[in-house]
Amino acid sequence: MFSSPDLVKWQKVLAWAPAEGSQWDTLAWGAVIVPWNNKFVMLGTVASSKGRHHSILSMISDTPEGPYTLRSSEPVMEGHTRHGAVDPTHVLDAAGTPWLVIGGSRGIFAAPLSEDLMRITAKEVRILHNSDVHGAHGPHDGLTFHRLANGHLLMFYSAEYKFPDGEGFATFKLRSATGNIVGPWVDEGVFLPRQHGMWIWRRLDGQLMLTAKPPHVSIEKGYPDFAPLDESETDLSLVPLTESKTNK
Repeated sequence: MFSSPDLVKWQKVLAWAPAEGSQWDTLAWGAVIVPWNNKFVMLGTVASSKGRHHSILSMISDTPEGPYTLRSSEPVMEGHTRHGAVDPTHVLDAAGTPWLVIGGSRGIFAAPLSEDLMRITAKEVRILHNSDVHGAHGPHDGLTFHRLANGHLLMFYSAEYKFPDGEGFATFKLRSATGNIVGPWVDEGVFLPRQHGMWIWRRLDGQLMLTAKPPHVSIEKGYPDFAPLDESETDLSLVPLTESKTNK
C-alpha cells in the first residue's frame, strides 16, 4: 500500500503476505479494495506453487492500509485455465448486487458475488472480447467502471493498440446503455492513449478524478498521473489541459 503527503514522494507498507507454509506463495497483483460493513475487503490475484493456478482471494482488514487477513483458503474464483491473466475489479449492478469482473487474454468475464464478497454465486460469463473493440488486441487489464446519473454504465480497460508510430497501451471506453454489467457494450474508442490502467475516484471536495499508470513505470520509480474529469448526467470526459492546470 502506498501513501504520499504530496503525490510525489511515496511511502509503502506491506498490506498482506501469505502465512508461512501457505499454498498461495508466489506472486500477487491486481488488488482492489472495497469498503464493507465498516471494514475493508481486498480482492486480489495470488499465484500458487503447489498445484493450484493463480486465483482471486478475499482478505479483510479494519483499515484501508491493512494489514489484511486471508478470509478463506478457498478462492473467490479460480482463473488461470479459463481466462489467462486475471485483473479483478468490483462493481455494483443497477440493483446494488456486487459483481466481480476480471480481464485476461481471453476476454472480460463477470460473475455476481455473495454479499460477504467471499465467493461468486453463478458461473462467470464473457461480456467482452478484444474483437468487439476497434484496434484493441492482447490481454484486457486495468478495468474500472463508473455509473452515470442517467443509469448508463461506463467501462474503461487497457489493451495493446497500434498507434501511427508503433504499438503501445491505450485505455478504451465502452458504454452499457442498459446499465447492465453483461451489456451489450458499445465501443466509444480510445479514452486515454499511452496509458496502462485507470481508476476513477472522488476528491474530498467532490471533484471526480482519474489515476492512470504511465506505461512501463512502476510506482517505486515514479508516480501515477492524476487528472480531473468533467462529469455530466450522460458522460465523462477529460478536463482540457489548460483547465486542468488551474485545478491542480
